[in-house]
Amino acid sequence: MIKVINQFTEAMCAAGLNPIRGIVPDGKLHRFASQDDKSGKRSGWYVLHLDDIPAGAFGSWKTGEHHTWCIKSSNELSPAEQEANRQRLAEIKKQREAEEAALHETTRKKANALWSRAGNANSKHAYLALKKVKPIGIKQLRSALIIPLCDAEGTLHSLQFILPDGSKRFMTGGRKRAYFATLGESLDTICICEGWATGASIHQATGYTVTIAFDAGNLLPVAQALRKKYPKARLVICADDDYRTEGNPGVTQAREATRAVGGLLAIPYFGENRQEKATDFNDLHQYSGLDAVRQSISSAIDLARDNKCTQVRNNATDAILTRPQPSDEWPPLILPGTIKLPTIQANILPAWAGEMAQALAANLQVSESAVILPALSSIATAVQRRFEVAPHGDQSYSEPLNIWTLTIAPSGSRKTPVLNALTDPLKRWEKLTGDRMRRQIADVEATRSVIEKRIEKLKTKAGATDDEQERNKIRDEIRSEIEAMPDELKSPRLMTGDITPEQLQVMLVEQHERMALISDEAGIFQILSGQYSGGIAILDVFLQAYSGSSVRIDRRTRQAFMEKPALTFCLMLQPGILQNAANDKRFHDSGLLARFLFTIPQNTVGRRDVRNLTPIPDDIKRAWHDELLNLLVDAEKFAPAPRILAFTHKARELWLDFAQQVEDELGENGKLQHIAEWGAKLAGNCARIAGLMQLIKTGRNSNCVDDDAVGRAVTLCELLIEHTKTAFQLLGADQIEADALHVMKWIQASRLIEFNRSQAQKALEGRFRTVDKLKVAAERLSEWNVLSPEMKRINKGSKKPSFYYQVNPQIFDNSINSL
Repeated sequence: MIKVINQFTEAMCAAGLNPIRGIVPDGKLHRFASQDDKSGKRSGWYVLHLDDIPAGAFGSWKTGEHHTWCIKSSNELSPAEQEANRQRLAEIKKQREAEEAALHETTRKKANALWSRAGNANSKHAYLALKKVKPIGIKQLRSALIIPLCDAEGTLHSLQFILPDGSKRFMTGGRKRAYFATLGESLDTICICEGWATGASIHQATGYTVTIAFDAGNLLPVAQALRKKYPKARLVICADDDYRTEGNPGVTQAREATRAVGGLLAIPYFGENRQEKATDFNDLHQYSGLDAVRQSISSAIDLARDNKCTQVRNNATDAILTRPQPSDEWPPLILPGTIKLPTIQANILPAWAGEMAQALAANLQVSESAVILPALSSIATAVQRRFEVAPHGDQSYSEPLNIWTLTIAPSGSRKTPVLNALTDPLKRWEKLTGDRMRRQIADVEATRSVIEKRIEKLKTKAGATDDEQERNKIRDEIRSEIEAMPDELKSPRLMTGDITPEQLQVMLVEQHERMALISDEAGIFQILSGQYSGGIAILDVFLQAYSGSSVRIDRRTRQAFMEKPALTFCLMLQPGILQNAANDKRFHDSGLLARFLFTIPQNTVGRRDVRNLTPIPDDIKRAWHDELLNLLVDAEKFAPAPRILAFTHKARELWLDFAQQVEDELGENGKLQHIAEWGAKLAGNCARIAGLMQLIKTGRNSNCVDDDAVGRAVTLCELLIEHTKTAFQLLGADQIEADALHVMKWIQASRLIEFNRSQAQKALEGRFRTVDKLKVAAERLSEWNVLSPEMKRINKGSKKPSFYYQVNPQIFDNSINSL
């Protein structure tokens, strides 16, 4: 027996698994601590049978390896012994799988507990600074960044830990095969790569959703899992170019995964002056910038269709292999109204607000970008007029916390359910507070009624007397009654829908100088553009309530003075409404649109799974309700002056850096030059958002704004710039442009690389009744470099020519969001 155990132990040591303690040959699975295990960890396992012909198996859950062992070689065993050995190995396998499943479940529970306990990753973490990436889709526990490993259904199973020095490790007992981390939410194009930093660079460069497979061997299982889950998605396998390693495993296994799922292959191109250690897209980001990453991804090759790719594979030289070119050298797209729009992830909002935004987006199957601004607007509705922020630390400059937001989404985008879910606590507060104040409101109304009747009697009495002294006495009594009359007390309101400027003035006075206008209907824009007031809209009250400027209002019995009115806008509208507003010159000249923060979320209409219902967890829904109601404590009382939240020193420096960056971009050739009026208000809006972020974090007892809140606000504002540029481009859209975009969407949906004119007219006959109209749209697409100029050819067996167009493959870059 000792000889058998020694031989079994020698086989384990030869495989690099050295059990520290002795072997127990009882035919049961045993776990042990191998040499490189940390204290308390037991990643090794073995099973050894001594009956009949001694045999066993061993392996490691850390590495995933497993080996079988028998004292005799297979050619020394009789058929009966071979069968007995097969049965024994099958039993060992069953034991191992059962133990492995139990270990995976234990690891899963521990991973979820650690993930829940972890906080937001510090953007200044040493590893993030080293890799020049933002903390996307990750958390931090003590000094370690933690990356989630999830299955295709989103269930968290394990974690990867990255320490400040860049060293990485996975949870012992956690499965990795076919599990991945995800950055982003769009399902049109999904990039698959090995490491998290590589994925973060790709996501920052392209805005695409990226899945992290963690190593080259996991690219294929992850790609297959995603293809099964998302059969219509465009998968781009982003290889590590391990050119210094024999067989180049990064490219080899990426190519295998690409072929298996019918995807595209992207390989980083480092040029002639390649650094020796440069192999992945994060290296490319660091050496050449995000534009180089974006270019390499856009040059991804289709192994199934591109003949040039075959030649590239056969040549297999570094200079060619790492720079695959598209089949044709197309110029870049020039698309008015379209741009690569970055996804705004829900975790940009802290704590309970971010959790609600994420859960609501999943529940309604909308982009997280569609929920961010409505969520912030709901919070602004709760705190506006009662809080302000002071970026410089004193009251020499302050910003109120009301914001104007406009989310642009097409019909059917579930705008109403988004607003209903987010504003439900606000409606509940209105009802509860109104019920509580009903008696007080009735008392004030009764008092006012008595005084009004008393005044009418005094007026009658004054009119009946000829005695001047008596009339003067009565006038004094009337003045006293008017001064004694209490202000009207209305049932508390936080928000309204469509409203005229005159009605808004009244509501601001009645509701302690604050109101929110929350709507997904076109009426408010029609009112603002003067369609319901003879072509004239009184916009001053809206503009004054944005900035908090004082307003004097003439009322029936006396003048009303509002010192700091606050109005929050939260609109979710269709693109056509914006285009209609573009026709109103006064609407533009007023600067009204320059005050809005815009988002254009990824459109999910037509790609939702009607059978997939993801309820909002009760604890998340309850937290959203409770925290909003907590912010509204005492909101029914008038606050003579708002509480000032001063920026901390770090927060102020961070905000000033952003404000200077904005100022620089407003200049000639800056990216804000063409939206300068909007850009001029961006730093102030950033300060407002920072205040809202702080109140989310620390509640109504907040007394300052910290650098984390400002950092979140800056990140959000940077993302909003591209959305806003697209929104303002939309304001200048014309009918030919709309037709051209319609044709382009048909091309993208049909995945066409070439089509003839009659094919297009037949498919789009509902919009293009004549060939001429289609030709004009195609000419516009040719101007944008979407299509080649119209070409003519004679098909075999036909005397009549057909007219056809070739398609620029760049339009299948699904981070382009067209309206």
